[in-house]
Amino acid sequence: MKASIDIGSNSILLLAGEYENARFFESVNMARVTGLARGIDKTGELSVEGMKSSFEVLKEYKGKLDSLGITPQETLVTATEASRVAKNFSQFSAKVKAELGFKINLLNAKGEAYFCAKGVNLGDESLFEDSVLIDLGGASTELIYFGSKPFSFKRFVSLPVGSVRASDWIKEGSFDKNMNTVLENFDVNKFRSDEVIGVAGTITSLAAMMLELSQYSDKKVMGKIFEMQFLERFVKKLEAMSVKEIEATFPVVGKRLSTIVGGSKVTLEICKKLKMEKLFISTYGLRFGTIIEDEVDPKFLQDEK
Repeated sequence: MKASIDIGSNSILLLAGEYENARFFESVNMARVTGLARGIDKTGELSVEGMKSSFEVLKEYKGKLDSLGITPQETLVTATEASRVAKNFSQFSAKVKAELGFKINLLNAKGEAYFCAKGVNLGDESLFEDSVLIDLGGASTELIYFGSKPFSFKRFVSLPVGSVRASDWIKEGSFDKNMNTVLENFDVNKFRSDEVIGVAGTITSLAAMMLELSQYSDKKVMGKIFEMQFLERFVKKLEAMSVKEIEATFPVVGKRLSTIVGGSKVTLEICKKLKMEKLFISTYGLRFGTIIEDEVDPKFLQDEK
């Protein structure tokens, strides 16, 4: 039995199961929204509230792993963009190690992109020979170009925008300006594709909303395809709704309520820039990639601040 934990900028994910003969047999797949990156552009730090919530989730996960006979030392734990830029990440990491026993591997941007593509490649046997992937997190979005038969990691770019950052920008009235700056400063044209794979919590939650699900289900979301015109109409609809209206109309959004509009707007703007026509949904991602590899190559690690 193997286990991995992905400490993202908005949510923390736990995966446990058996990996045999290039197939993964899932035993546990859990997700909790903690908002670790909220306000990070202003403070440069992980928030006290976000760290407290994240610690409690990791404590919950430790209990679950204990029941499966998996120790913290046997669990591959990774952290991404918010932790990379936060001045106080090392303090949070040290507390988690001392009190829960989890060693957090701080991934660099290339490592985040590599393991995400590796995980998506595991989850879909119908992938094209070459695929473009959008991994939209809380503080960053990775665009990844990879080959699937066999797997080959070709190129990536990490954009400093995600659902939490975008939501902060909307509150400040600076979304359009900041989003345009991101798209102007990074070369995304080499990732243009008619068909793009979308992963991570914001995009899968958005898919569940577009499908009008009453409860979220990986099985019902995985592999669904949305035309660009439908996606654009839906995001514009969300923008025109109040938070209460979104919550009442789409209860499936759950704890992503405060960031879903920001994340949806980022998704739409990037898809437009890529000239996308169809968005394919995958529920696989980074935590699947790390559980396959079982360890993190030092070239994918970043020094802690």
